[in-house]
Amino acid sequence: MTGLTRLLMAGRRHPSGSGHSAAVSLVERLRTLSSGPLCDADKQLLLASRDDDDGAASEDRYEGLRVMCSDTLKLRTPEHDKMIGIARTVQLPKPDDFLSVLAALVGTGPGDVLVVNTNGSTHAVAGSLFTTELARRGVKGLVVDGPVRDLDGLACPTYSTRITPYAGTVQHPGDGIDSSSVRVGGVLVSPGDILFGDADGVLVGSPATFQTCLEGAANIAAVEAKLLEGMKQGVPLTMMTNFDEHLESRRRGELSALQFNENLHTIDFKNLDPIDYK
Repeated sequence: MTGLTRLLMAGRRHPSGSGHSAAVSLVERLRTLSSGPLCDADKQLLLASRDDDDGAASEDRYEGLRVMCSDTLKLRTPEHDKMIGIARTVQLPKPDDFLSVLAALVGTGPGDVLVVNTNGSTHAVAGSLFTTELARRGVKGLVVDGPVRDLDGLACPTYSTRITPYAGTVQHPGDGIDSSSVRVGGVLVSPGDILFGDADGVLVGSPATFQTCLEGAANIAAVEAKLLEGMKQGVPLTMMTNFDEHLESRRRGELSALQFNENLHTIDFKNLDPIDYK
């Protein structure tokens, strides 16, 4: 673990330390965002780093967010609209046996997200009892590459690739919490990573990656809010962008980028007649 990751992990152990302040600040700022603007900011940063690549050391390059496959990993608790926390990882040693998940439970605490690779299990490794205890401990969510059950009673934000009412056995303790990185939803998750989940899916990245995304994502979210406000007041979306110029430029084969109108602030939405949607 490096940089902000160490601060985040240290902050969990020492609630009054500077690491705790860094963790709280990052998580609270992420809480105001959604996955869409974060991904848009990530895309811009990846394109910029590709264009500006001058052979810099790999540790100085922007590493990007990882997006879990939303076709297979699904939110099972739609009443919980957001999950943000620090990854704590569990690898099942044997399929269909969740003793290692129970053993990891006692190592979790406030701000964590428990991330489980079930080794191809077809039986559930968590349900209402387990998630209720996670919630009691202040854990922010559960992400399982495998099945869960008790959908009506899951007590914290829960994502899984499968559901089944049939529970596994409890005989194999495994190697313990955070003993390795795990592959979940098609991406590798390491202890200390940050997970951000909402209705659109789950993003994974280092604390430094999320920190780098924050400003761009916040700007994108603010502009999108303005665009939505404008459309509700009757302003066409294309009027608030450079759509016409961009389309003509591309038709001519010229380089161009679709952008929000720089003069967006000059549009006085308040003086426009609202749209009657009936």
